[in-house]
Amino acid sequence: MHFFVWHRAALLAGAAVGAFASCYVTSVGIARAAEATDICLALAKNVKSDVNIQGSIQQKFFQMQHLVGADIYASYSAAKDTKINADSDIAAYVDFVLETTSSDSSWAENRKTFLGVDYEWIATNAAIKAYIDRQSEGITKSIIGCAGAIAEQQGLFAKLSSVSPNRDSFVISLQKKGGANDPLKIRGLSVTPNDPSFACPPDDYQKATPENPKVLRGVYNLITCQKDPNRHLTLSIDTDVGPAGPFQLMSQKEELDAIRERIGILETSLEHVADQLEALKETAAKNSKAIDDNLAAVTKSINSLRESLNAKADFNKGVVIGLHSQSECLAIGHIGLVRHQLCSDSSTPTWEIRPAP
Repeated sequence: MHFFVWHRAALLAGAAVGAFASCYVTSVGIARAAEATDICLALAKNVKSDVNIQGSIQQKFFQMQHLVGADIYASYSAAKDTKINADSDIAAYVDFVLETTSSDSSWAENRKTFLGVDYEWIATNAAIKAYIDRQSEGITKSIIGCAGAIAEQQGLFAKLSSVSPNRDSFVISLQKKGGANDPLKIRGLSVTPNDPSFACPPDDYQKATPENPKVLRGVYNLITCQKDPNRHLTLSIDTDVGPAGPFQLMSQKEELDAIRERIGILETSLEHVADQLEALKETAAKNSKAIDDNLAAVTKSINSLRESLNAKADFNKGVVIGLHSQSECLAIGHIGLVRHQLCSDSSTPTWEIRPAP
């Protein structure tokens, strides 16, 4: 009887604990999902994909300052959870620029300092400029990874996702809330100023009009277009959900200017490394000379001590032999701070100096 009562109570208690644990895990999951959505919306609002892909390092840095200034990043956990690359996040980005190590307690102060950084200070640091440029690709991937969440919240996700190195083609990523159940319709896709080379084959999306829209039936859609590499264009998109853009499309000349900037950063970095190597060589040479000098001094001291010991050994050997001493050891006094004896292990008059016991 008591067993059944206990067993029933245990089952009820276990069920209660299980229900609590399930609710706890669910609530944590919901909280994490809500934070992830907020992070995606912050990225969508504060990061322009065209600047992130094609902009100058200065533009990319200003944009990152704008992003870190978003309300959500007052939270250190949100900064840590916004991944830029596999080994980097918003907090790590701030720490790299400031050369700090953020924590829950120091994040607020480090974030405030980062938001106040003047680019003139960044401009003189080749390592930081190279880091800013390198992280941009990861930020673009993070935004693309948010396509579904942004579409669900805003109705439409539309971003420039890539541009060819010679600036003659580009790719637009689009996703509509509801996906394939409610296909996205392109009502217009145009550039200014006019570019005779502009086209989006094979479906010719550039020919879409409100009266004759182009339908995108996939959940996540990519549109690839061509352009004159020598033109700077502004792309605008009109859909049944609303407009998207405008997106700036840089010319080949602007890309060459950006490449020259990157080359300049690399050259500065190499010069810095060369200076460091030269400084290391000088330090090594100084250390080597100091070691040689110390070794010479030690060698001189050893030789001096050896001469002193030999002189005392010769003197005492003569005394012992002259006295025909049968003693195995004869005290000879201190050599330095150690008391020594002159000893022989046999009747043969072969002597050596040993420390006294």
